[in-house]
Parts: sequence; structure tokens; C-alpha cells
Amino acid sequence: MRAYRALPCISSIACALLVSAGAYAQNNQTVTIQVGPGDQSAKYSPSSIGMRPRGLAGAPSPALSPKAFASGPKSDPPNNIPGVPAPGFYPADLDDPDQGPVVTRAQAHPVYINSGPSDFGNPAAFLDDLAESSFIHVVDQYTGSNDDNRYTRGLSLKVNGYPITGHTLQQNDLIAILHAAASVAGHGYGHIYHLFVPKGVDVCVPTSSTDPTPECYSPDNAAAFVFCAFHDSVTFLHDPVDHVLFTVEPYQDVLGCSIAPGSVNGALIDSTDDTLSHETFETITDPDGTAWWVHTNVSLFGDEIGDLCSRFIVIGPNAYFSDPVVRVGDDLYNVQAEYSNGYHACAYQPTGGPH
Repeated sequence: MRAYRALPCISSIACALLVSAGAYAQNNQTVTIQVGPGDQSAKYSPSSIGMRPRGLAGAPSPALSPKAFASGPKSDPPNNIPGVPAPGFYPADLDDPDQGPVVTRAQAHPVYINSGPSDFGNPAAFLDDLAESSFIHVVDQYTGSNDDNRYTRGLSLKVNGYPITGHTLQQNDLIAILHAAASVAGHGYGHIYHLFVPKGVDVCVPTSSTDPTPECYSPDNAAAFVFCAFHDSVTFLHDPVDHVLFTVEPYQDVLGCSIAPGSVNGALIDSTDDTLSHETFETITDPDGTAWWVHTNVSLFGDEIGDLCSRFIVIGPNAYFSDPVVRVGDDLYNVQAEYSNGYHACAYQPTGGPH
């Protein structure tokens, strides 16, 4: 049975869930939780939030890491890395000059908003495959750990009733859902929450605490549509729920976010899992926007491990993410590679070969 961090019980529902969390996880069931007034009023530090988005296929990321706004490189360094074997390439290595925190091990918690796993092609199956794969060990060079089974799946959760009004989730909605989820399954750098937003629901959030201008996932409003997903973290104040890491994955099988036609599992599954993989790797290596990203290249400044390897193809008037078929764990997927400083290229295997 997996161990779950003990938290003060905030309700009878939370107490019951904490007692039975291990059994539910082992049975692959999804537990419905309630977002209460205490979750909706939970205080958090605005400066702890600064989303790191995945832009639309064929477009640059709409915002840099918050730290990247302060200063940037004045020129590109020379490319002195010879001999990268084809089809590898050398855009720019990642750096962590301030030794920001990384995620050395964690449980991944899918959180389905007004929906269920099948609405997204069962992304928990991909998380299970990723956890046991060699692919996940690409992060070892950044985390300083190479043990197996470090990024396993934890409790799967479901939340109903959001968005409260209209069809757009705002930042405060996401924060309330996260507070409720972390009150049940745990908080800190040992937990990553993946919020899955159903088809037809938009997401609009401020770029950072210093820029309140919202950026959106909004396929129904092309003028505002600038990102497919993002990862972030939030610190709650004077609260048993302290620091929470999370990703937000709106419905990905839409133009601008979907994988190219003809993928091995179909557009819904591979579009969802490609983005989930992208955000998972970036959360592990740069959970707060203060760790591993490009510091020394003008054109790629602020890019993270996934941004450097995100590829697209144009078919007719539309751009799609374009990734090869690769084996992740026990199954085949169309998912992107991730950047390896060890290879100075995008890779699906850790330095030294399969783990």
C-alpha cells in the first residue's frame, strides 16, 4: 500500500478519503471530492504563481519563465558541440544557475473536472507507462537521482461543478480545486496534480503576478487562443496545504493543440498524452520556474526541457504537433522527445542508453 502524507482532516469526506486512499489507488478508481468554502477562500501568495505554457503548434510559447522577464542574454553563444548524430540537433543546453528546486520523486494525481478518464483517452495509463519507462530517466541528469519507480501514479480524483458560471475556468477556480485535491492526496514536491479540463471549457489565467493580462486556451475564440496547456506551482499561506505543483491540460484534440492525423492511438489519446508528457517533464525539472531552462541563447531564452523539442507539421492551412511513434513502458505512443544536456540533443533515452 502506498503511503500518503497525513494532513489535518478538514471534513468528514476528506478523513474518509485519507483512510482509504491506498485502496482506491490500487483499484484504479477515481474518487470524487468536494470543493468547499474553505478551498475557495484559501489564501495564497500571488508571487508564487507564474505559468509556464505550451504554445500552439507552430507558434512560440506565449510567455517565458517569470525569471526570464527580468533579464536575458545579449547574444547567442557559439555552437561548439560537434558530432551530434542525426537526427539530433543542438539548440541550447539547459542551466540551473541558482540551483532552484527540482522534483526527485513524486506521485502523479490526475484530477478530472466535470469529466472522467475516458473523456481524455485514459491518461492514467500513459502515466503508468511513463513511470516504468527508460524515457523518464532523461530527467536524471537534472534531478541528481537515477532510481527506478520515482514518478508513480497516486490517487485519481474527480471534481464536479466547475466552472461555476459560464464556460471558462479562471485562476481562482483552479486554485480552489487544487486546494481541495491537495487536502486529500498530499502537497509539496512529492505530488504533481494534473488538472484535465473537459471539451468545451476554456481556461484563462494571468501570465504572472506582475502582469494581470489573461492568456487563454479558447478554441472558440481564436483571437485570445494562445496556449494548449501549462504547468505552475502555488504556495498557500498559513495553511496545512503548503506548496502545490500542478499542470493544466484542457481538451487537446482541437486545432492548434492536436497531434498530426494518423497517430498510433488516434488523435484524442496521443494529443492528450503528448501534452501530458511535455508538462510532466517540465514540472519535474523546473517546478517553480527557477530551475532548468535556457539562459544563454537569445532566440530560445526561457525555453524548458519540453519546449526545445516540440515539433510541428503544417497540413493544408493547419499546424499540428508532429512526433514519431515510440515505446513508452509497455505501449506505443506519439509523444515528443525531451532535451538532454548529456546528448546536447532531444532524446527518448537517458545518457548511457536504456535504463
